[in-house]
Amino acid sequence: MVSGLAMLVCILLATRSDAQTNRKKADRSPVVFEEERLGPWYSNPFINHETKINADATTLAHPLERLGHWTVQINGRPSSLYDDYARESLVFSPDGKRLAYAVKRLDRWIVVVDGRPGPDLDKVGDHILFSPSGQQVAYLGQKDGKWRLVVNGNFWPGYDDIVPRSLTFSRNHSSAAYVAINAGKQLVIHDAKAGREYDAIDGGSLTFSPNGKRLAYAAREGSKWRVVVDDVPGPEHDEIVNTTITFSPQGTRFAYRAKSGSKTFLFVDGAVDQGNDAGFDQIGVPTFSWDDRRLAYVVFNGQKQAVLADGLLGQPVDLVYDERPFFLADGHLFYAARRGPKWPIFIETEPISEFDAISSLFTPHGPIVALLVTQGQKQAIVVNGIAGDQYEGIGKESITFSPDGQRLAFVAYRGVKSTVVLDKQAGAEYDSIMPGSPFFSPDGKHLAYVAFKDKRKCVVVDERSTPEFDDILQGTPVFSRDGRRFAFGAATDDRWTVNSDRGASAQFEAVDALHFSHDAAHLAFRARIGLRQSVLLDNRSSPGYDLVLGAGPVFSKDGSCGFFAVRANTLYRVKASM
Repeated sequence: MVSGLAMLVCILLATRSDAQTNRKKADRSPVVFEEERLGPWYSNPFINHETKINADATTLAHPLERLGHWTVQINGRPSSLYDDYARESLVFSPDGKRLAYAVKRLDRWIVVVDGRPGPDLDKVGDHILFSPSGQQVAYLGQKDGKWRLVVNGNFWPGYDDIVPRSLTFSRNHSSAAYVAINAGKQLVIHDAKAGREYDAIDGGSLTFSPNGKRLAYAAREGSKWRVVVDDVPGPEHDEIVNTTITFSPQGTRFAYRAKSGSKTFLFVDGAVDQGNDAGFDQIGVPTFSWDDRRLAYVVFNGQKQAVLADGLLGQPVDLVYDERPFFLADGHLFYAARRGPKWPIFIETEPISEFDAISSLFTPHGPIVALLVTQGQKQAIVVNGIAGDQYEGIGKESITFSPDGQRLAFVAYRGVKSTVVLDKQAGAEYDSIMPGSPFFSPDGKHLAYVAFKDKRKCVVVDERSTPEFDDILQGTPVFSRDGRRFAFGAATDDRWTVNSDRGASAQFEAVDALHFSHDAAHLAFRARIGLRQSVLLDNRSSPGYDLVLGAGPVFSKDGSCGFFAVRANTLYRVKASM
C-alpha cells in the first residue's frame, strides 16, 4: 500500500431482489471510500482501553510507550516524547475539535492542550474537563507546593491543598468553585475569587443555582454551621441536615434543613419557614414550584407525616410516597400517601382518589408526575392525578414518555398476551414484548418496540409489524433524528441483515453500529463476514478490514461518513462520501 492518501473507489451495483427494487435513487448512487494510511497499529489491552475517537470520527488518539518514553499518537503520528503519561487523562472536547492529556517530563507534569504544553506542575489532578462549548478547559494542579485550578492555562490562586472531590461546575460550565485549605482554614474559590475563611467547609455541599449565577455551601465556625449564599453567611445552626441546599428552578430562592437540639427546621432565604415555629422530628427535601412562588416538603412528627406547603400543614398520613411532594404545570400541589390500608392521591390538601397500592413513581419531564397504581386485581397509570385504563398488569420497566413528556407508552398484560398502550390506546396483542421496549423516536411522533410472535420476533413501528425473524439486534430499531426513518438488525438461520424502509441489506455473520446521517438520507452500519469487518453505506461496502474501531461509522453534519479501521496492523482513517 502506498503511504499517504490513497483513494479507493468502490461502486457496487445493486443486486436484483424484491427488497432492493424499492430503494430510492439515492441508494443507487456511487459511494466513494477514501482510505488514508495513518501508520502502524499497536494493539494491546492498555492501548485498546486508552484509545479515544472524537465525535465526528476524524481524530483518533492513544498513548504509546516505547523504550521507556511516552508519546500520544494522533492519527498515527507521534507527538513529543515524555517520561510518563497520566493514565486515563486523554480527553476530547464535546465537539471533538480539541484534545488534552497529561504527561510528565523529568520531574514536572504538563497538561497538553491542542498540542501546546501548559504550565509546569508538581502534580496534576485526576481529571481534565472541557466546557460544553469546548472553549474552556480546566484541571487541578500543584505548583511550588500550592494547589490551584488552571483554566485555559491561567492559574487561579494557590493554596496548601484542595478538599477532595469538591470541584464543582455550574450546569453550563460557565462557573467553577472548589474548597481550598490555607494554613489550617478552609475557603471557597469561586471563579478565581477567594471567599471568607472558615474552620471547615463541606466540599459536597457546594451548589450552583440552575442558571449558574448563585453559589451556596455549608461552612462551620467552631461548633456551629452556617449556609453561605453569594458569600453572605446565614444564621448559626447545630447541624445542616445532609448539608443539602436546594435552589428554586429560577434561582431566586433557596432552602435547607437545619437542626437545633432535637428538632429540625426548614430555612428559606435565610429565615425559618412559615409553620416551623416548633420544628419537627424530621423534614424531607424541599420542593419549589416551577415559577419559584411556592414551596412544599414532608414533615415527620412521631409516627405520622404530613405535607407542609406555603406555611399550611396538610392532613396527617402514615407515609408520603417517595417522601416528597410535587408541583404540576398549573402550580397545584400533588402527592401520594398511605393512610391506613389505602393510598390516596392528593391535589393540594384534598384526596381526589385512592388505590390499594402504589408501586412506582416517574417524573419524566418538567412538572409531570406518573404513578403505577393497583386497584383490586388491576393496574393503571395515573398521570398528574388522572387515571388511565385498568389492565391485568403493567410492565413497570416499560413505562416511557416521549422526549417532550406529552405522550405515554407502556406494556400491558391481558391474560397470557401483551400489548403496548400509547396515549391510552392499546395496540395489537403479542406473546410478549421484549425488555427495553417500547421507545419513542427523537421527535416523539413515532413509537417502536420488539415483540414475540409464535417464538419469533418482529419489529413494530406505529403499530405496523415487520415480518418475523429468529432474532432482532439488541438496541434496534434506531430512528433518524427527524423520526422519519428507522432501521434494525435481524437474523434468520444465523445470518444477519439490516432492514429499513428502503429494504434489506445483504446477509452477514454479524451487524451492529447502525447510524443515520443528520438529514436522514443515508444509513451506515458495521458488518462482519468471517474474520473481516466492513462498513456499508446505503448498502455499498467499504473494503474489508481486520477491525473497524470504536462506534463504527459516524456521520458529520456535511453528510460525509467516517470511521477508523485496521488492516494488517496498519491504521486507516476512512471517509465515505456520496
